Amino acid sequence: VEMEEGEGDLAQPGDTLVVGYAGYFVDGVLFDSSSYNSEDGKMEFVLENPPFIPGWDSGMKVMNKDAKYQFIVPSEHAYGSQGQGIIPPYSTLIFVVKMFEIKPAQ
Repeated sequence: VEMEEGEGDLAQPGDTLVVGYAGYFVDGVLFDSSSYNSEDGKMEFVLENPPFIPGWDSGMKVMNKDAKYQFIVPSEHAYGSQGQGIIPPYSTLIFVVKMFEIKPAQ
């Protein structure tokens, strides 16, 4: 779900992305956030290196700079029947993601 329109090229595998995010269970309970893991509330990573959950990686590819999206990720595109840490098996996850910067792969 597009919440804010961005501009420029879409993120591509191999690009370095700088995002802010919050991850929620479908009942609205927050389970993770980039603000938990960094002082500036941002996370930097290379898209698909290593891959994250399929729903996250796919969602990043429809975003460009300054875009904000809500991803509704069914369990089969998240952690499936195994779950992960505090995420129970078969959990649909919701991520709200803001793309701050896309650094093209060299």
